[in-house]
Amino acid sequence: METYRPSSGGLLVPTAAFRELYPEPIQQAALQDGPMPPGTRRPVGDGLENILAGLGTGRDKAFHTGWTFPRLLTRQDLENMYRVSWLAKRIVNAPADDMTREWRAHSFDDGRGTENRRMEQAEKWFGVRHKVNEALRWARLYGGSLIIVGTADTQAQPRRMAEPLEIDRIPRGGLRYLMVADRWRCPSSGKIEADPASPHFGMPASYLLADTGYEIHHSRVVRFDGERLPWSSWRQNALWHDSALQHVLDALKGCDTTVAAIATMMFEANVDILKLSSLDAKLSRKDGEALLHKRFRMAATMKSFNHLFMLDETETYEKKSNSFANLDKIMQEFYAYVAGAAGIPLTRLFGRSPGGLNATGDSDLENYYGRIASDQETELRPRLETLDAILYRHELGAIPDDAGFGFNSLWELTDKEQAEVEEKRANRDRAYVDMGAVTPGLVARELKDRGTYRAMTDDDLLDIEEGPDEEGDTGSEGQQTGDAALALRPTRAMAEEAKRGLAWRRKHGRGGTAIGIARARDIARRRNLSPETVRRMHSFFARHEPDTRAEGFRPSEGGYPSHGRIAWALWGGDAGKAWADRMMARLDKRDD
Repeated sequence: METYRPSSGGLLVPTAAFRELYPEPIQQAALQDGPMPPGTRRPVGDGLENILAGLGTGRDKAFHTGWTFPRLLTRQDLENMYRVSWLAKRIVNAPADDMTREWRAHSFDDGRGTENRRMEQAEKWFGVRHKVNEALRWARLYGGSLIIVGTADTQAQPRRMAEPLEIDRIPRGGLRYLMVADRWRCPSSGKIEADPASPHFGMPASYLLADTGYEIHHSRVVRFDGERLPWSSWRQNALWHDSALQHVLDALKGCDTTVAAIATMMFEANVDILKLSSLDAKLSRKDGEALLHKRFRMAATMKSFNHLFMLDETETYEKKSNSFANLDKIMQEFYAYVAGAAGIPLTRLFGRSPGGLNATGDSDLENYYGRIASDQETELRPRLETLDAILYRHELGAIPDDAGFGFNSLWELTDKEQAEVEEKRANRDRAYVDMGAVTPGLVARELKDRGTYRAMTDDDLLDIEEGPDEEGDTGSEGQQTGDAALALRPTRAMAEEAKRGLAWRRKHGRGGTAIGIARARDIARRRNLSPETVRRMHSFFARHEPDTRAEGFRPSEGGYPSHGRIAWALWGGDAGKAWADRMMARLDKRDD
């Protein structure tokens, strides 16, 4: 690159930048060391100089130090490193494994937990966790990877993969497969998204699947990137980012070379030296070499703890040993150098604690897990949300309003630490409940969501959240016995509808009264109801039947679920109405 140095000294300035920054008259005067035009000053370099000491001038050796364009690792280089060097492989795999090790938990709640279980089963069926881990590994190794989304519309017509994927139109059961491809297997097609209004602006518009010739639209892939590059370098790298091994190459070389050198030293830990007189003359004889081999073999065979080592009076025997002192310290420094370059603590990268008094590496590991958690939120969450949108439509037919997930913590507490944390939380919750700042129901729901009590059910939460029934309307007939009480037990369909109504009311904060909530709680538990409660149910459905024709009662209408729809569900829904009608007829017949 052509450069210019101002005559007064200073740093080298790229000629192109110099010509761009300064007008022509100043350029000519500066280059010729002539007088500057009136009102102008000679351009100078910005740097620390001391002419007498030679600091910052050409005499300073550090002045000639600089950074050059790196030797880029080829695909074969990366694969050789990954297959041969366990350290390189661990640098690639460890963060990917840690980002998916504890995985995540879906946080939406349909009141029954069935949708959560269906989503978990769908994840296992398509191997989402494994696919994401694989995509992260290849992104770190090669600089980028893709998860290709195969849908039903492309199974019979693969050429349609070049068309945009409309996620909102994916039907139930419309997902066929998820396939991972690294950047070399699925390179960019060369087409760039040119619409500035698109969130994908400037990124590849499509990719080419190797060995097939199929073009894949960017909406049909979930892209994972390696180490981020500046825009210009990213363009030069075929629209992909860098391998995680590129910037640690020198550190890896130094560490692996040092280990290999120490291993080689083991072969020369002890060197026997035998001095012979007239060695040249003996080798010049026709049988001299054979005689010497025989002599040395005999000497080596006899040398031991129990045998004599015989020497001629003209021969001298010496033993030289290599010193291995401080090699462990040298290796420790190289380990720390590589760990720092890779951004992975010694405890995680090498499986050993750092040296020093009371050094455990826990703080380094905690900081590392914090960085992994940050990467999960910034890098992994957007990609998982894209996959979830597809999985929800495939499995449930629609995306729930409160759909979401949270990453499980990587940091594992000991039993003692966990007990101390739980005790502090219990004291905090007790204080806030006594103050009236939170309700017992809110505390119970947090305990369930956090998994403190795994056997806690939604029915247990209802007992706490909704409180006791209204005075004078207990509804529950738990003390009843006999066929009459058993005959007035709500059906499973009624219980499911009541749970749905309670979930809606928690989410939207509307619909139903305190009596309706208490009734839903009894129906959800399928408690035996009293004849008086059945008559009230029958009366409720008769009064509120016009609500079924109002706006927002059906899913396709605006404002769904309406106040009336939620109240209707709290009393058991359509199944509750049919049941109340039947039970009312039986009661009337019995009374007659």
